[in-house]
Amino acid sequence: MIKKERLTKLLDELRQSKHIKVYDFTKDVISERNYRRYINEEQSLPFNVLVELVNKLNMQMGDFLIYALNKTAVDFQQEIYLEHYIQTGQLEEADKLFEEMDHDAYQTHIGNLYLPILVQKYFYLKKQLSKDAYVSYALDRIDLAVLSKQTVIDRQHLEVLILLLEDADEHTQSLIIPIINDVITQKKALISFKTNVDMNHAIQVLIKTLFSNESLKSIYHALLPSLLELSLSNTVNSHLEPGYKDFLTYSITYFKESNDIPSYRRYVYYFMSFIISNGYFETYLKEPFTQILLNDPHIQDIINEGIQYGYSLVNEVKS
Repeated sequence: MIKKERLTKLLDELRQSKHIKVYDFTKDVISERNYRRYINEEQSLPFNVLVELVNKLNMQMGDFLIYALNKTAVDFQQEIYLEHYIQTGQLEEADKLFEEMDHDAYQTHIGNLYLPILVQKYFYLKKQLSKDAYVSYALDRIDLAVLSKQTVIDRQHLEVLILLLEDADEHTQSLIIPIINDVITQKKALISFKTNVDMNHAIQVLIKTLFSNESLKSIYHALLPSLLELSLSNTVNSHLEPGYKDFLTYSITYFKESNDIPSYRRYVYYFMSFIISNGYFETYLKEPFTQILLNDPHIQDIINEGIQYGYSLVNEVKS
């Protein structure tokens, strides 16, 4: 999310780059005096005024917003790196960056809702804050009742919900699961500049949560088949690999327990193809799950069938 007052600043930077005088720029839209006041006091222009001034730059509003997003991402790239380091557990890298940053006002698409909460998780991971304090901080900044009724949700709120799904107590998780599932099944529209990545993240964390808690898995058992199918389709179509091996492990376990042999065989093929094609075979061969899987008396038939019909399996997913 870009702060509105930053749009005013970027608008004036574009005006200057095009060598347009303030008088000509503001004529018939806003007084020159008021325009300068908005700029000098770093206030956000009224939306109707912003739209008219963007037109005077010979730009569409959509193009201006994309420019503003990209410019802000470059100017405040530290925030993007900090998010990545905390999410991936690279705390030493996060430490170096955190000390250099100004934390008073976050500016990028990561936004002033999600990033401060993620920073609280960073303090929790560093053992400088209790989990309860971090979770309470997050819950104080969103309204689950309102989010459950909304038909549209933005990336910031979705990422906060995902954090809470990972770290909150079971009661809170049970309130969040239906909201995230509505986003995944498109009952709620998602506003995001990288929908596939955000959707995949939501699916992966939801699946992991359900498989990590038998009580929640029992309550939401009916969601799993469609979630697993959506995850496979999204991963294959978007070439998204993070968490793929864990997802396949969950899928194989689920379909074997459900005695769904066709789906079980299909996911076994994907699992074996993934670890072989990515050079992980020697590593995963030592893991208990892979060893148990390879001891399946029908495993060789499944692999041979997968190799024979592999392309049709991929096309089946893409369709």
